[in-house]
Amino acid sequence: MFKVGDRVELTREVWRYPHFAAPAGLAGLVVAVADDGGDLFAVRMDEPLPGAEEWSNEIHWFDGDDPADDLRLIDG
Repeated sequence: MFKVGDRVELTREVWRYPHFAAPAGLAGLVVAVADDGGDLFAVRMDEPLPGAEEWSNEIHWFDGDDPADDLRLIDG
């Protein structure tokens, strides 16, 4: 669905407890899509996200998470 380089926007708040909550409406760039059987999907957010520093300002989705539940494609 999404590929590296896609611009996306959060459609709802995403929690990565206890580190941070990312509010709906934030935009970012897809920087990782596991296509080799791995389980990581990552978006680097455009704006600094307090608490996400140790993840290089990225939100990660892992096996069992569906990024399509939280993201929409923008600027195709």
